[in-house]
Amino acid sequence: MMLNWDVLEEKDLTILQYLYNIEADCAKFISRKLRISLEETMQRLKHLEKLGFLERVRGTFPNGTIIDEKDLDLQECIALY
Repeated sequence: MMLNWDVLEEKDLTILQYLYNIEADCAKFISRKLRISLEETMQRLKHLEKLGFLERVRGTFPNGTIIDEKDLDLQECIALY
């Protein structure tokens, strides 16, 4: 599938660049790091996932934190890459 980069806004590109550099993170930490509200961050992540730029993942973060569905607050923390 060809990705349409023309539909992305500056904040979308900032999020993708951040995730490219660290591989995975959750919405809460992306929001804090990039100083974008959590609500807007989650909306943008969902939009990027819908467009095919991101995919939800479960597992271990690079810092060793284990992600388990029962520990996730899906409203705030979803691992993405």
